[in-house]
Amino acid sequence: MNLKLYAWLTAFTIFFFSTSSAQYNWENIGPDNLGSPTRALAFDAQGNLLAGSQGGGLWRSTTRGESWQRVLSYDAAGANPNITSIAVSGSTIYVATGAAEFTRPYGVVRLGFPATYSYQTDPTGFKGYIDGMPGGGVYVSTDNGATWSNANATTRAPFGAETANFKGPFANIQKVLVKGSRVFVASAAGLFYSDDQLQNLTQVQGTDFIRNSIIFDVEAAAGNVIFATAHEDGNNPRDSLYISQDNGASFTSVKDPLLYAANTELGRNRIEVAVAPSDPNIVYMAGSQSNQEVNGIFRYLVSENRWSSYGPRGSAGFAPLSGNGRNAFVLAVLPDNPNELIVAGNSWFTFKQDRGWSQTAVHTNPTAPNFLARSQFAVLFDPGNPQVYYVGTSRQIFRTANRGTSFSLRSKGYEAGIAYSVASFKTETVGEEPIAIDAVLGGTLNNGSVYNRHFSAASPARQGFGTIWTTPYSEADVSYTHPGLILVQGSDGAPIRSFNAGSSFDQFFGPPISPQVANLTPATTDTMIDRSNDRSAGGNLFNAPLPAQSAWVVDQYIPEALVNNSSITIEELQAQAPSYVFFCSRNYIWLVSNPFGEALQVKWNRITPRLVSGDEYFTAITVSGDDQHTVYAGTNKGNLWRIDRAHDLENFDVNVNIRQINEEFVNNLFFVNGRWISSLAVDPKNPSRLVVGYAGFGGNASSVPSFIWVTNNARDPEPVFGQFIDAPKIEPVYALHFVNDPGQAESVLLVGGHTNLYSARSITSPFTNLYTASWTREFAPDFGAVPVFDIHVRRFSSRLTENALIREEVRPRTLPDGTVVLDTIELERDNLLLTRDNTVFVATHGRGYWTTSSIRARGGSPEGPVVSVEADAVRIYPNPAASLATVEVDLTAAATFRHRLLALDGREVLGPAAVQLQAGRHELPIETARLAPGIYLLESSIETGARTQMEVHKLLVVR
Repeated sequence: MNLKLYAWLTAFTIFFFSTSSAQYNWENIGPDNLGSPTRALAFDAQGNLLAGSQGGGLWRSTTRGESWQRVLSYDAAGANPNITSIAVSGSTIYVATGAAEFTRPYGVVRLGFPATYSYQTDPTGFKGYIDGMPGGGVYVSTDNGATWSNANATTRAPFGAETANFKGPFANIQKVLVKGSRVFVASAAGLFYSDDQLQNLTQVQGTDFIRNSIIFDVEAAAGNVIFATAHEDGNNPRDSLYISQDNGASFTSVKDPLLYAANTELGRNRIEVAVAPSDPNIVYMAGSQSNQEVNGIFRYLVSENRWSSYGPRGSAGFAPLSGNGRNAFVLAVLPDNPNELIVAGNSWFTFKQDRGWSQTAVHTNPTAPNFLARSQFAVLFDPGNPQVYYVGTSRQIFRTANRGTSFSLRSKGYEAGIAYSVASFKTETVGEEPIAIDAVLGGTLNNGSVYNRHFSAASPARQGFGTIWTTPYSEADVSYTHPGLILVQGSDGAPIRSFNAGSSFDQFFGPPISPQVANLTPATTDTMIDRSNDRSAGGNLFNAPLPAQSAWVVDQYIPEALVNNSSITIEELQAQAPSYVFFCSRNYIWLVSNPFGEALQVKWNRITPRLVSGDEYFTAITVSGDDQHTVYAGTNKGNLWRIDRAHDLENFDVNVNIRQINEEFVNNLFFVNGRWISSLAVDPKNPSRLVVGYAGFGGNASSVPSFIWVTNNARDPEPVFGQFIDAPKIEPVYALHFVNDPGQAESVLLVGGHTNLYSARSITSPFTNLYTASWTREFAPDFGAVPVFDIHVRRFSSRLTENALIREEVRPRTLPDGTVVLDTIELERDNLLLTRDNTVFVATHGRGYWTTSSIRARGGSPEGPVVSVEADAVRIYPNPAASLATVEVDLTAAATFRHRLLALDGREVLGPAAVQLQAGRHELPIETARLAPGIYLLESSIETGARTQMEVHKLLVVR
C-alpha cells in the first residue's frame, strides 16, 4: 500500500465513519471497595470535596467524604481521566492531567529500562504505561464544575499542540497552582504561568535546567515569593530548588551551603515544598536521596531569607518514603500550628516540637484504627476544623477527625478502580448442598488479583472484591472443564493456578516431554524451568519475561458434541477436551501440556527457537480456538508469528510449523515510532480471520495508519493484511475479542481502545486489503474517556452433578493380622454439563469491571434434580437512567421477586414491591423521573421454595 493510497484511505475513513448508540446494556460490577490512586484533593467554592483519581477522573462529595459521585459533566466533556492536581479560585476550578509517571512509566522503569527511556518515542510493550497514562492538558471550569474545557494554551500551539498525540509538555503535568490571578503549571518540560486563565502561557525564564526539566512542585509563600522544585540533573547537582521574588516571572537556584552540608545532592528523585497556612512567612523543604528516602527537613523564613535544619535525614527509625520518594511524597504543615509537620510517602510521620518525629499510622493491618494504605499522594485540611484532614492514597481515601491518631475510610461510591484483566466462571454444584457461584476475577494496579467472592461481609456481593494474590498487573483466566480453577500471574510473571477459586495457589511447572520438538536449537539456559520443584516458590523462569505482565493464553477447545451433553462424566470431558497453556518468556514460546493435572503430569516444553533478540520481546498471544490449535504471538516491535498445530509435539517441526506472517507488512508500512502489538483475536466463525491491535504513544498519532488490522487468510503461507476504511480513530488499542451474537448469527468484534469500548459487526472486505464494518461506541459520553484494557467472554457455564451412584461392588481387604474382610464400595459418577453462556466482561483503567448479558445465550438450560434460578438473573438498564429504568429478571423457574430502591444513606425511595413471576424473561419498569440525580441501590431477592437469592445493583440517575 503506497502513501498516496493511505492518504486517500484516511480521508475516506474520516468521511464515512459514524457510530450508533450502544448495542448492549452495560452494568458496572465493581469494585466499590478498593479505590484508586488519588493524587489530588480540594474543596470547591461551595465547600464540596473534590478528588482527582489517576485514571478514574474527577469525583465530588457533598457529605464531607461520606459518599462520592463522579462529576459527570467532566466525563461528558471528554476530559482526560488521569488527574494529578486540582486548584480552585472562587468558582473557577483547574484540573491538571497526565499520570505518565514523569518522563517514563514508573512500573517499567522498576523492571530495568534504561535511564534514557522516553514514553514519547519508545515502546513500553504492554497496556498503557503499566501504572500511568498521558494527560490532555489542564481542564478549566468557570462555573464550579457545571461545564469543562481544555481549549487553552495547554493544548494549543506553540506550547500544547502535541498534547492530543500523547506527548509534549502538558501530557504530563505535576502541579497546578493559583496565586491571585496568576496560574502556574508545573510540567515534565518546565514551569509555565498564565494571567488569563491559561488562554496564554509564558514559560518561566531562568537556566536551561529549569526550562527543560521535570518540575515536581510549585508553591506560593509570603509576598511575591514562589518556590519551584526540579528533577536533579546529575551534571548539575546543586540546581534543583528555585526561588522567585517577583511572583514567578524569574527564578534563581537556591544554593545555601546548609542544604548541601551533608549531601552532594539536594533531591536526587524529588523535592517537596510546604508553606505554613497560618504563617506564609514559614516554608519547609524536603528532598529525597538516591535511595528514595528523605535527605532532611529544612525550614526557611521568608522575612529573614534564612534557612535552618529542622529534621533529620531518613534512617532506620525515620523512613517516611520507604524507598518510594519519587512516586509518593507528601510534605504538609498543620493549618493551626506552623511548627507541626506531616511527611509521608509509604509511611506516615508527624513532627511536634515537644515530641520530635513519630510514626502515627500503620500500613499492614487494615483492622487497626490507625491504618492508612501505603503510597500517600495528597493531604487536604478541613478549613473549618484543624483536627480533620483527608488523605489520598494508592487505594482509598481516608479521613482523620483527631489529627492523625486514627483514620477511617471515606471511599463509599468512589468506584475508580484500575483493572488490567478480567475473567469469569459460573458453575452450579448439584448434590446434598447445592452451590451456585457466579465469579468475577482479574488483575488490578495496587490490589493484586481480586475476586468478587472473596470480600468483606459488609460489602454487597456483586460489588465487593478481595485480594487473592498480591502480584500487580496480573493476567487472569479460568478453566471451563475444571470448575473453580483459576489462573493468575505469580511473582515471576508465569501463571499460577488455584483449584479452589483463589483460596490457595500452587506453581505448576514440570519437566518437559522428551524428546523436544524437531530441529529445535539446543540451549543451556532455556529448556527447563528454574525451580527446585514444580510446586515450590523461588527461582525464576529462564529467559524471564521483561514487562510486568507476561503474555500467555489458555487453549480450551471444546468439541460441539461435548456441549449440552448431560451424560458425560467430568473425567471423560476433561480427557476429550484437553487444555493447554501457551506462555511467552522474553524471547521464546512455551507449551504447557496438561496444565491442570497432577504435579508429575504437567509438562513445559519450549517449542520455538529464539525468535526475537535485543530489546524485542513478546507482548501478545492468542490461539485459534479450534481443533487446529494455531497460535499467534506479537512483539513490541510489531512483528507477528504464527505457530501451526502448536499442541502436537510429536509431529512438530520448528522449520515447518513456525512462520513470521507480517514481516513485509511491518517493515514497509506500519511500525512507526513506538507501536507494539497489544492484542490479537481470531473469529470463532471464521478461524482464518485474524485481527491485530496495536498500541503505543510514540510519534504523531494522527499520521499513523490504523491501530487495527485484519486478514481473512491468516492460515495461508503469506497472509494479506488490510485496515478498516470506516473504523473510528481508535488510538492505542489494548484489547480485542470476538463474541458470537446468537441474535444476529454472526461474530461481533469488541475493541478496547484508549477512550472507549467499540463493537464492529458485519465485517466485510469489498476491496482487496480493505475492510468495512458497522461500528458502535458502546459506552456513553458520561462514562468518560477511560481505556478498556481487557475483554473476556464467558463461553460456558457448568453444572456438576455429584455423587450419582453407578453401582456397589464388594471387594476383599486383608487386615494386618491376615484376616480377609469384604468391603462394600460405592462407585460414583460425577457428571459435568457445559451450556453456552456468552456473558461479556471488560476491565477498565479507572472504572473497574463492567458486564453485559445482552448477548448471553438463551435457552438450553439443563434439566436436573435441583431447580434453581440464574445466579445473575437480575439486571437494570439503561444505567445511567433519566426518566425510566427497566429491571430485567431472567428465571429458569417460577419465583417471587421482591425489590426496592434505596438512597446511599439507606432511605427507601421506591418500594417495596413483590410480584409472582413464571420461568422466563420479565421486564419491570421503575420510574426515576422524580428522583434527584445521584447513585441509588436496587435491592432485590428471588425466592424459589427454600432458596432465596439476594442481589444489590447500583443505579445512576441523571438529567
